[in-house]
Amino acid sequence: YREKTAVVFGNSSLTYNQLNSRANCLAVDMTEHGFTSGDRVLILMEMSIYVPIAMLACIKLGVPYIPLDVDTPSDRISYIIEDSEAKFVISSQSQNDFLSQFSIKVFEIECYEQMNEITNPKVELNSNSPLYIIYTSGTTGKPKGVVVNNRNMVNYVNWFTLFARVTDRDKAMLVSSFSFDLGYTSVYSSLLNGAELHLLSK
Repeated sequence: YREKTAVVFGNSSLTYNQLNSRANCLAVDMTEHGFTSGDRVLILMEMSIYVPIAMLACIKLGVPYIPLDVDTPSDRISYIIEDSEAKFVISSQSQNDFLSQFSIKVFEIECYEQMNEITNPKVELNSNSPLYIIYTSGTTGKPKGVVVNNRNMVNYVNWFTLFARVTDRDKAMLVSSFSFDLGYTSVYSSLLNGAELHLLSK
């Protein structure tokens, strides 16, 4: 699948090889800036070709990412940054002014246009490794982070692959925010089956 199209957004696309190389580049850079296995990472950006790069970089390091849409109210973002104790955020340049008020290391996703192949990080993962954290709405109190691990997602994707008969010839669209849990039905069912994932702007 190396040269097969993995992700499409507007006029931009990435092959599986390009997606993997860019994710590796970001993962290596995060490690060189003091990132450790116990850290949590925020992903704060608008929908773009960069979203799956950020997600995969975190997965490769075996740490959970916390997805946040840029339209999320600022007070909720501030609460999640504090509550999660995240030290790193992967974001776009457009969010620099907002993020400058926090003591958090920012990785600008636009900087990772690496075309050369970089070896996958040598991190030992297992089925219990956390994949991502979704914060609840907080309607019954303060929002709480719910952890989804690798086993949860693999089981779900295996079921959905059989139910929807997903193959590497299929194309899927992500029509919801990437910070919405149900959206990962499209994301992981596509990428784990060699299919083509299309990301849509609003």
